[in-house]
Amino acid sequence: MGFMHRVPGGESTSTKYFLALVAVVFAFLTSGIVFGYSGLIKVFVYDVKAFAEFCEGPPPCHAQTDRLTLMYTIAATTISGCAIFVGMFLDYFGPRITACVGSIIFGFGLAALAMAAHVSSLLYYLGYFLLALAGPCIFNSLICFGELFPESSAMIIAALNGAFDSSAVVMFAFGQAVDIFGIPFQLVCLAYMVVPVTIFVCSLFLFPDQPFGSGANSKNKGEIFRVWSLKHTKEVTRAKAQGIPVNAEVTVPLLNDTGDKPHSDIYNTEFTQQLKSGIFWSMTAVTAFLVLRVNFYIATIFDQLLFTAKMQAPRSALVMANSYTALFNYVLPFGGVLMVPFVGWSLTDLGLGPSFFLIAILNETFSIVSTLNWIPIKYQIIAFVAYSANRPYLFGAMAAYLGRLFGFRNFGKLFGIARLAGAISTSLISTLTELAKHKFGGDYFWINVGFDVAGLLLFIFPFYLVHYVFYGFAIRPKDVPHDEDEDGEPSTVLA
Repeated sequence: MGFMHRVPGGESTSTKYFLALVAVVFAFLTSGIVFGYSGLIKVFVYDVKAFAEFCEGPPPCHAQTDRLTLMYTIAATTISGCAIFVGMFLDYFGPRITACVGSIIFGFGLAALAMAAHVSSLLYYLGYFLLALAGPCIFNSLICFGELFPESSAMIIAALNGAFDSSAVVMFAFGQAVDIFGIPFQLVCLAYMVVPVTIFVCSLFLFPDQPFGSGANSKNKGEIFRVWSLKHTKEVTRAKAQGIPVNAEVTVPLLNDTGDKPHSDIYNTEFTQQLKSGIFWSMTAVTAFLVLRVNFYIATIFDQLLFTAKMQAPRSALVMANSYTALFNYVLPFGGVLMVPFVGWSLTDLGLGPSFFLIAILNETFSIVSTLNWIPIKYQIIAFVAYSANRPYLFGAMAAYLGRLFGFRNFGKLFGIARLAGAISTSLISTLTELAKHKFGGDYFWINVGFDVAGLLLFIFPFYLVHYVFYGFAIRPKDVPHDEDEDGEPSTVLA
């Protein structure tokens, strides 16, 4: 297979555009389809009658829906929890092999779902688990494609994450194919096998063996260097205007994570050095909370809407809950697509700090609205819109944060650790759901209040980025004392 070995670099412009397009399409078709669970739940309950054998009477029953919730929880936990192992695999074997393996796993997942109704309901667990496992293998292999166009990397990463977020519509399409066109669910799964086969072939012949932007010849030097360069240029211009002699050369910035002893910039440096950075662990903590919040909402949205509908219109509660859940399933993928240009612009022009501030606002908006279950249910549309905007924004910012601050040399492992933190937090979904059902009688109000209060802490993170990481005492020009100018700002002019 040595003749297939591909080192990134030297691609023509047309090839770069093609690879970027292929990456977005593959991400849309595979990476996060398990999050379309709410669009397929009717098929699982009424058509294929997954886990119906556990009902004492006719389905649906709590024993059935509890197992379906567990199936989704396992998948949601897996898609984050396996990321560290996928990341290690990716950093060692590269995007080509990782994507090929992911496509094979994806195919087995579809096969398990197709056979479950005829063999055992346990295959629903296995199939959904394998689809979740395949997602990070394929998606993580594609993130580095943003470095095909370093100046537009944020836009490409935003497009990839928009595709990841919108991929939930695939399961919704599965459900529509069964409900509207009467196509058997098993046949839908088998027909979709064309996707992993295509990904396998394209990955084998087109994808590189090393991530784009990971080599020494990479033109991208990272977000900290970019911000430092802009600030340095501005201050050099100001100094020249004042007649002060300066050295206009942009030097590598130093980070001051530990007192007065700075270490070198963390972009594409050793993994152990990157792992020690508070810049990484602060992001990991934010990721853990937000991943739990968004996954908890999508896992319980039908139950929450049903409880609200029973309070407001008991006779038509089920119909109302189904209608609003379907509306949410329509809004979610459109949010992922429509947010792509905004997320790309925000991450590039506004920067990471302001972007995470907007994420905190969107998170608190949908969280508070979903908490207020006594207001007319029609106002939950506000939560739908805020959620559908927040989700792609969050995952786009997270990937851009790691890629642009830390580079792609160890991206797989760092991204995996961050997602593992999300998986650990996501494993709380079943516990919180059981608490709401059995302790609070199906009312999610107090669970949501807890999320609302915790969400307020998210506003600390963007201020940390702005005042410490990018524009505060964390950045220093190399070998230059950290003095202050007459305005009280850190002086970065090289005299």
